[in-house]
Amino acid sequence: MVKRAARVSRAARPWRIDRAPLPRPWIDVLNEIPSVFGLELATLVRQLWLAAEVDGTDVIRPKLFAPTTAVHVGERRTEALHEAPRGARAPLRVLMRLTGRRPPTRAELAAACETLADWAQEAGHTETAIQIAEAGAAISPGPRSSFIAARTNRYADETWRSEIFYARAIRVAYRLQDWDTYVRAHLGYARLESDRGRVRAAAGHFVSAARVALDQGHAWLAAQVYHDLISHYYELGETKRAFDAAIRALTIYPRHHERYPLAVHDFAVLLLLQRRYAEAWPLLKILIRAPLRPHDEVIAWGTYARAAGSLGHHEEYAEAEARVLRLTPHYPTFAAAAYLGLSIGAHALGDDELARHYVERGITIAERRRDRQALRELREIEKEIEEGVELVPAPPLRGEPADRLAELAGLLNEHVRAWRAETWTRKENQYGLATLGPV
Repeated sequence: MVKRAARVSRAARPWRIDRAPLPRPWIDVLNEIPSVFGLELATLVRQLWLAAEVDGTDVIRPKLFAPTTAVHVGERRTEALHEAPRGARAPLRVLMRLTGRRPPTRAELAAACETLADWAQEAGHTETAIQIAEAGAAISPGPRSSFIAARTNRYADETWRSEIFYARAIRVAYRLQDWDTYVRAHLGYARLESDRGRVRAAAGHFVSAARVALDQGHAWLAAQVYHDLISHYYELGETKRAFDAAIRALTIYPRHHERYPLAVHDFAVLLLLQRRYAEAWPLLKILIRAPLRPHDEVIAWGTYARAAGSLGHHEEYAEAEARVLRLTPHYPTFAAAAYLGLSIGAHALGDDELARHYVERGITIAERRRDRQALRELREIEKEIEEGVELVPAPPLRGEPADRLAELAGLLNEHVRAWRAETWTRKENQYGLATLGPV
């Protein structure tokens, strides 16, 4: 593998894989954040693209940005820093140094763009997140910045741009032998293809990711591959293989890994699909108390509503319903799946009118986001509602299967509690390449 990568490195043509798509209209940042802070962000995005186009070295030429009215620019930046949220101020200061006498390196600018893009995405400023992430990939066209741009676009359902950046991240990471980013980019690309209904293409990316993760001795990355194989096998209708992948992922993941709670969620969903509501309920109750990322919080509460309704817990369903309705307008990545959970829960509680309402909302979102798996499941529950199908719980497990599940559930509960208590310590040996975030 190393020898082949070395040959690719010598033979590759950087201009074919290092260029980003054309920039989006930078004024859209100001439209999304209509303030002095938004104006400064939009201006910096424009300046980053200019610097990326005119200078291919690691040194930014500050004379390109000599302001005609330095005093006015200084006043505007002071006000922008005052308006900026606390989490955005440090990276904003780094980008502002672009026009100074000692500008940051391209790597420093890309790191600042990554932090700002994560902040914007968490704050619900989708367009701003895309603009900043793509500017970071333009100013420093390495595998990491390309991966961040790809992931940000995928979260915003910008499919074709996400595909370009994922492909670039994979090729550059292979050329530079950056195996961590290589695996994550393959996983992200696989999820993108899976969302588009291209199951065979997704399988190829999963296989590539798993092979390299195991070859390089990264158990936590291999765990991510098995984690993503859960939904892949489920979409193919292979429930047993999905269970096997879930258990392998949960046993390999470091318990402080950022995706561990989501793996627990997916395991609980597999239990719900077999109508083992009582077995899934304890996992979901502790999961919703963990400090999840907003996108993950949406799906967790949607699934909690599904389980609560299936068990006849009206108050818990109402709490989950309120959380989902509050979060989905700002974090649409898993909105269709969350509405699926609300509709199943409402149907189980006997409120078919409400269930139909959430099915319609979920179908609208799934069609807009081209989420085929969620759309298929929503159509199925819509048919069950019309036919009056009752969601009868499966008989409780007994004997050895019950003992194994109880042992696993106890271990997962312990790990999620520890994740909640210690997750913000962010030690490198616990997280691996945690700063890249989820794929």
